[in-house]
Amino acid sequence: MFSWIFMFWFLQINKFVSAFTYNISRCYSEISEEFHHKGDVVIGAFFPLHTFYTGKKNPHSTIPYYYLDNHIQYNFKNYQYILALQFAIEEINGNPNLLPNISLGFDFYNVRFTGKYILDIAFNWLTSLGEINYIPNYNCKKRNFTAALTGTSWITSAQIGTLLQLFKFPQINFGPYDLLLSDRGQYPSLYQMAPKDTSLSLAIVSLMVHFRWSWVGLILPDDHKGIEILSDFRKEMERNGICLAFVKITPETWTSYIAKFWENMDETNVTIIYGDIDSLEGVMRNIEQRLLTWNV
Repeated sequence: MFSWIFMFWFLQINKFVSAFTYNISRCYSEISEEFHHKGDVVIGAFFPLHTFYTGKKNPHSTIPYYYLDNHIQYNFKNYQYILALQFAIEEINGNPNLLPNISLGFDFYNVRFTGKYILDIAFNWLTSLGEINYIPNYNCKKRNFTAALTGTSWITSAQIGTLLQLFKFPQINFGPYDLLLSDRGQYPSLYQMAPKDTSLSLAIVSLMVHFRWSWVGLILPDDHKGIEILSDFRKEMERNGICLAFVKITPETWTSYIAKFWENMDETNVTIIYGDIDSLEGVMRNIEQRLLTWNV
């Protein structure tokens, strides 16, 4: 078990080691939330380079959507996306056969993973009026917007897509495939770069069959992805004669729910944990503290 925990933390060390206490007076005031590359045609890019999180969610008495125990966390892994975007645009602009007499630019905006701020930056991009005084259908600068590039979380693409579809604005999601984003009625102008992954549940169940694990538990995120993967797991497990000992849904906060979450989890030595990096942080922190003797 220790080796699995160590490997998980090692793969995410670029994210965890950089978390520090939020200080708006010194540290955060020097951090830029956006970056612009001029061009005749402009692409909007929205994904997180640094995010905020709060443990106890103690609200500020006068500032809305602000917590007294805010922390800032850098996602160094995501810097490769903006570097790749800048490199691709420079390559396109340097090739006269691709866009003759036209230069391609981009506007990058950091996403903080809260609904209010996601819509704020989308309005900021569409109107160019900064973070206040939005005027719908008005742009104070003459810029030719072409499309929006969103990721890596489906939440980012979904929230921005809800706004952009009102303007019939093309949107490209470069994160993992998500069934929710494939709804053409809700997101008619959104295209997902990643194909639908239909082999994940089959691969995991094949691993169970190989090691003869016939009595296993599941830990899943509390969202539509958790529901979808649970349905896929059950089909494959029933087909191969594997039974579920329990199904646990990861909570958003790990306060009073911790003790109840770990109840009845000693019934099996094999537990399958599914989720993205953000949803698994709390799970892995608690597993490490409990030093469980599972096969994960």
